[in-house]
Amino acid sequence: GGVITMGTYSEPSGLDPVVAQGGGTSGNSEMAAIYGTLMRYDAESQTYEPYMAESLEPNDDYTEWTLKLRPGVTFSDGTPYDAEAVVFGLKRHIQHGSSVASLVANIAEYEVVDETTVKFTLQSSWPNFPYILSNSPGMIPSMAAIQAACPDPAVPARDCSFNLNPVGAGPFVLGSFTPKDSIVLERNETYWDGPVPLDGL
Repeated sequence: GGVITMGTYSEPSGLDPVVAQGGGTSGNSEMAAIYGTLMRYDAESQTYEPYMAESLEPNDDYTEWTLKLRPGVTFSDGTPYDAEAVVFGLKRHIQHGSSVASLVANIAEYEVVDETTVKFTLQSSWPNFPYILSNSPGMIPSMAAIQAACPDPAVPARDCSFNLNPVGAGPFVLGSFTPKDSIVLERNETYWDGPVPLDGL
């Protein structure tokens, strides 16, 4: 239980992964709490390991990577955290020209193999591909929530209501976001990895 209160270096420009910079001082901590990341870096082993994902495996020359998702995971709105949502989330970085769009652009093809499996074909060999799935592109938003909040894809993501009212599958959900004042996060009661130790942030 309990709530941790912290100050941040700067206010994020929003809580949509394609809007916020995604750095440690630009909304990354807040968004990671809301969305989680497909992969994460383990400093002790100095390797990337699955987090929201179950596994990520390359072919022999690192030009194809197969992502396997954990079965039964849902976003906090109850919709499935599936392969289609992952592809949708990643492609939005190109569509909206996010700060990491150039990295995502290295993905030449996406193949939804089944509900929990995505195969990525890259432009060229990239042994460090797991990095982008541990950063803001690996923070997958609810596709249903975005489509409901932003029905017109021509509207900039910054101007969409989802930017201030995000829906993810991470350990916390948004309680309130008051620009230039505070962001309040509350425990996600449906979090896939069991009870979240804190009441909020």
